[in-house]
Amino acid sequence: MIAVFLLSVLGGLTFIEQEIPGFSPNTTNFHWADIDGDGATDLILRDKVFFQRNGLYDVDHPAPLPAHDEVFEYDVWHGDLYLRLEGRLEVVRWEAHRWRRQMACAVTWPRTATAHSWREYLQQAHPGALESDDALEQEASSACAGHFLHDFDADGTPEIVQPSESGLHIFQRNEETYAEVACLDIFPIPDVDYIDAQALWPPEKRHIAFPIRYAECDFALEGNSITVVARETPSDDVVPYYTTRYTLDTKNEFAVIVDKTEITVSEPLPAYFRPCRLNKDAQIDFIGFDWERSKSSVVGPPVMKTCATVDGGKTIQTRVTRSFGSSGFRQSWGGLRDFVDFDGDGDLDMVTQPTGLFDGGLREMVARALTQRKVKHDVHVYLQDARGRFSDEPDVQARFTLHFEEPLIRWDDTASDYAHGWRVNMMGDFNGDGYRDIVVQERANVLAVYLCKGQKYSRKPDAVIELGACKRAQFGVNDCNGDGLSDILVDLQETEQDMLRYVTFCAREDGK
Repeated sequence: MIAVFLLSVLGGLTFIEQEIPGFSPNTTNFHWADIDGDGATDLILRDKVFFQRNGLYDVDHPAPLPAHDEVFEYDVWHGDLYLRLEGRLEVVRWEAHRWRRQMACAVTWPRTATAHSWREYLQQAHPGALESDDALEQEASSACAGHFLHDFDADGTPEIVQPSESGLHIFQRNEETYAEVACLDIFPIPDVDYIDAQALWPPEKRHIAFPIRYAECDFALEGNSITVVARETPSDDVVPYYTTRYTLDTKNEFAVIVDKTEITVSEPLPAYFRPCRLNKDAQIDFIGFDWERSKSSVVGPPVMKTCATVDGGKTIQTRVTRSFGSSGFRQSWGGLRDFVDFDGDGDLDMVTQPTGLFDGGLREMVARALTQRKVKHDVHVYLQDARGRFSDEPDVQARFTLHFEEPLIRWDDTASDYAHGWRVNMMGDFNGDGYRDIVVQERANVLAVYLCKGQKYSRKPDAVIELGACKRAQFGVNDCNGDGLSDILVDLQETEQDMLRYVTFCAREDGK
């Protein structure tokens, strides 16, 4: 039986509560896929599968993942699980209430950061930790959700990709086996990072220490092309990015077509910039967040700069607000919180969140910190146009009131979460109209949902979720059941002694 609770309904929006063990806003070791072939999205965690039934997960009847005596990495393709084990590959499918093996073969994997080597690292770096820490042992012994399947040649059968120091390895299926067909030398050459200190005495401890080498890059697989973005070592706090797009000949063992290789170099960008995609064109964009103290007053309130460039750094668009450190590069599953597709046109728009904590002069700020338990918080949206320009002034503005458990001078959990940008979330679309709605943690135990209506937000919430008595709650937003409506996940700690509860609030439109 699936235990659920119907919450209060406002404005035609209903949330249904369900507790899902092991699934929280901070969970990254999972996959969503239709495992049992009923057309509904199922949830795969590190040791089990929860099947979806009528928009909710059947947590009372999970299916364990395939049992193995070793840690393995897995990926999903059309409902099949591909298990990457030590020296072999298995493909299994859920049929007739059990896992049935579809294929098994020996494969020589490149040495890389895998589930197996992660456990080895823990054993070497922290001897005895796995034996003394049950939670760490459970995590290290769990299956790891990976992303190693990609169909380069569009034949419906995925290739397996594995990065290593020597390049990107591609494995192709041939009847009942997978074999390596290419190793593409497309990654930057590692630089010397540091050399471990060497002991000279006593003599028996002397040894030759090889320098640690390090390289970093981002790469994306798109059709039969691979895009690699790498940056030089920062110099004078600025650094250029090199973007190389390789096209593969899928009929010639995935060799790189040299004539189609494209290389672009950005302008030198501040070191806090990172690559991303802000619109539908093929060019890599960059965003950055810089925090500093204002010099316009004695107190020096924090000033947040939200920056973006869509032309390789030739022009940098910046919006400045009085704010705490933004959520910045902290991703909330679906993307960055400070750049969202507000209106559903496929282009990401810029979001800033000024705080009212620093309004007024020194006297007002001190009085507010010593006595007040609430603050005004704004959300500003700058829409991106077809040329990649963000509006000079906010196109959408909304103001909310957030409450704290204690005066700000005490800096409790609610204040800390606010300073980190975790109490306001604009990632969701709860009614499926294509516009981003806002969830505000107005109090420690109250979440308020504001729907976007004609690029405006009402002063009163469209739905309220009351969490009851709790010490701390943190939340995230995503479509957890694949119905096109966003849902809310909450880490809930009711008392200091209680373990975290993981609760999901699934959105439902009235009558559905």
